[in-house]
Amino acid sequence: MPNWPSWARGGDPDLPAARRLFARAIETPGGLKVQTIHSFCAAVLRRFPLEAGVPMGFAELDDRSARAMRAEIIEAMAEESHPAIADLTRLQGGDDLDGFLAGLSLADYADAPDAGGDLGRAGPAPRPDGGQPAGRGLHRRRR
Repeated sequence: MPNWPSWARGGDPDLPAARRLFARAIETPGGLKVQTIHSFCAAVLRRFPLEAGVPMGFAELDDRSARAMRAEIIEAMAEESHPAIADLTRLQGGDDLDGFLAGLSLADYADAPDAGGDLGRAGPAPRPDGGQPAGRGLHRRRR
């Protein structure tokens, strides 16, 4: 084995060396960062946005903000009588509309929604079961 410390070779742990290493880590400018994998990934994305393909200055969306944003979008779509609202009411007529929407992914669309935000502009999408389109754009796929 290369010149590895004893603990890496399977020997007894060298507690004084471990304590010295920990002390050096804590005393390093900036200190020791203890964080979740989520916050680590967010930090990497903020540091390298171009390489990651994310907008500079992006912010993560927490659950509370995501719920508020979904509610705001659904309300705006309902006020405009957007055709996708008919699809939504056919797919989810219960009380947990937000839970249903939160669980959607691009795989749940017969056709991906266009980048302009108009789910139905392309016209009715074929249903996954081969039946007639129920409306435009959004159709829950069977898993």
